[in-house]
Amino acid sequence: IEHICDTIEFLPEEINSSNNTYELIAYVDGSYSKEISKDKYGSGIVLIHSNNKQEHISLIGTEGIELNNVAGELAASMYAMQKAKDCGYEKLTIYYDYAGIANWVNKQWKTKNKYSKMYVQFYENNIKPYIEVEFIKVKSHSKNTYNDMADYLAKQALLSTSLRSAT
Repeated sequence: IEHICDTIEFLPEEINSSNNTYELIAYVDGSYSKEISKDKYGSGIVLIHSNNKQEHISLIGTEGIELNNVAGELAASMYAMQKAKDCGYEKLTIYYDYAGIANWVNKQWKTKNKYSKMYVQFYENNIKPYIEVEFIKVKSHSKNTYNDMADYLAKQALLSTSLRSAT
């Protein structure tokens, strides 16, 4: 997976008031278009850190391409989970618009392919023992600023031909 990362320092008051020093907020989305490329999917992530910094991340991936945009949704969620763990957060709140993001890990849906199984295994073994994860469903394309931004970032990943790896 290749990605770019852009950090800015703007945070609206309504998000700031609900965030605390132990919580990372993530908005995630995935994108796929066979008209643009049959060989890759895009992921978009907006991370809102407790210090009011945002990271806007676009990822390009190929593994699980047969899942189309769902592969991007899973990659975005796993990226956010790993970032929260690596940064030492106690809690991660993931805002998502694809129901599988929460339903697979909450066991409301059965994992029927190797990618959904891998996603749940990653969560169970690498994330759940270390941080609390809350999942909040948002309606796609509903003028939610951060969800729309994650959607935009996922689409931009598809359109990009030369992403640099962030360090």
